[in-house]
Amino acid sequence: MKPCSPFRSGFTLVELLVVSSVLALVAGLSMAGVRSAMAESRRGACVSNLKQIGTAFWAYLGDNQMTLPQRFYGGNEGYDDRLAPYFSVSSNALGKIFVCPEHRQCAWPHQPSYGMNFYLDNMPINRIEKTSDLILVAESRGDGGAGSHRADLEDQSPGQRDLQRHRTRSNYLMLDGHVESQAPDWANQTNRWGPKPE
Repeated sequence: MKPCSPFRSGFTLVELLVVSSVLALVAGLSMAGVRSAMAESRRGACVSNLKQIGTAFWAYLGDNQMTLPQRFYGGNEGYDDRLAPYFSVSSNALGKIFVCPEHRQCAWPHQPSYGMNFYLDNMPINRIEKTSDLILVAESRGDGGAGSHRADLEDQSPGQRDLQRHRTRSNYLMLDGHVESQAPDWANQTNRWGPKPE
């Protein structure tokens, strides 16, 4: 008969189950953190896109008597085509600027992820009192439907604003060039859009 040793040479089934459960829990928590960090990274890239678009708008204004472009010119030509010469990047890189990284079904180059404020079409900015309060560009569905180059308070077209692209928020380029990341209620205030065209 073998003598009984006070030391075991293996793990019991219960111990293995406890260890594997703890490892699964840690992996699940770390994956949630990674997903959250990735979403925040895409939101930051979207903010960067909008800031670049804002810089191009101001360069355009300087060359066009301080008057904003139209959001849409017919066919597939929109404000983004008018701003294209103000970017020193290739057309492929331009697509990355006009497409939000969180927007997986964008119809670029026909429609951007970002719609221009419909109320500001062809408007001279000297007629606007507070440029920091007005939305110039908002995230839109950009799904290729009519009006996808536009964004406004009442828009119910296929190009309507995307109010929660970044979890519960969307990004907005203001006329003065700064970017706001806000919840839907913030953008639903009429004073954010400017005078309604007649």
